Amino acid sequence: MKHIIRLAFTFFTFALAPLQAQLPDQVEKMAGGIPLTTALLDSLDAFVKTVGSDPAVRAEMDASGKDPAMTADKFGEVINSKYPKLAAAFKSAGLAPDDFMKANGALVGTAGAAEIANAGMNTGTDKTVQANIAFFKANKDRCTATMTSFENLDKSSTTK
Repeated sequence: MKHIIRLAFTFFTFALAPLQAQLPDQVEKMAGGIPLTTALLDSLDAFVKTVGSDPAVRAEMDASGKDPAMTADKFGEVINSKYPKLAAAFKSAGLAPDDFMKANGALVGTAGAAEIANAGMNTGTDKTVQANIAFFKANKDRCTATMTSFENLDKSSTTK
């Protein structure tokens, strides 16, 4: 999982490198992957708390990050079929594994999209992206704290 999070950050960085006059298509796709809500942030935070406090769940999360079958397209399928404790942690947080991936991408993409919007650049017309930008701006501290919790969870990996 940590590799997927790093991949999202790396991809986002390279997508913005040319700092185009509008939101790059891939960033727009990430930013609009799922509507951002306080309920979603609550679920993400609950999941991170569970992973951080339960060594068995943490071990499965770390193992899933090394699993060769793990891809963005098969994330939920692999979690649900091979990592029961991790799947249960997602379920107890009210979050599907695939929605976790979408939410992670939406937070990262929306953070960049909000900066692009603040610079007066075009962020497109996608309604989910625009709603996510507005949500992010209104809840920037909370969104940033959730993204930081992902990063801290990654940094504390037991399989570095």
